[in-house]
Amino acid sequence: MAYLREAVALYAEALPASYQSDIESLFRHCAELMGQGKIPAELAEDWAIIRQYLANAADSISERLAATGSPHSGEASLHADIDTNDEPPPVVRFDRLAALTTPSGAQRLHAAASAVQSHVAGDPGVELDAAQRSLLEGVSAGLTVSELATQLGYSRRSIFRELSRLWDTMGVPDRAQGLRKAEAQGLVEGRHG
Repeated sequence: MAYLREAVALYAEALPASYQSDIESLFRHCAELMGQGKIPAELAEDWAIIRQYLANAADSISERLAATGSPHSGEASLHADIDTNDEPPPVVRFDRLAALTTPSGAQRLHAAASAVQSHVAGDPGVELDAAQRSLLEGVSAGLTVSELATQLGYSRRSIFRELSRLWDTMGVPDRAQGLRKAEAQGLVEGRHG
């Protein structure tokens, strides 16, 4: 939650209160919708991460708006009035936002968001290119990173990077969920290692 408070403060420097209020309203609405209905058990952790992120972000925005005495706190505007004669808003400081998070935290949030988005969009399946299929087959066969690197002609470091890209493409956070999804979609026949 501390990260979100700091991130919201950075956004507040660049976005008008009416925009912030609209974002808060949309995030809260999405979090509420995610609390309804049924989801597959294997998606529960990712679903909870995204739902909690949206709720925490909405709370942080609401707190920020209330603390600044904004008339927009607690309500979304129907539309934002933009005065074109105003100075352009300052740029959101993405460098400062990036400093607030860790690479592993950002990767986990991205993977969870990808998994949730795939489910919500009715993911028809994952389309992998030939190199990704070879990598997935090697992982499914239980090959180590060193063995994969030798077999595919990559460095160990490149294999880690390609595995990360593969999990992102599949909308999963890690190897275990990647293999489960691959098996469920018939991309591999079953784990051998």
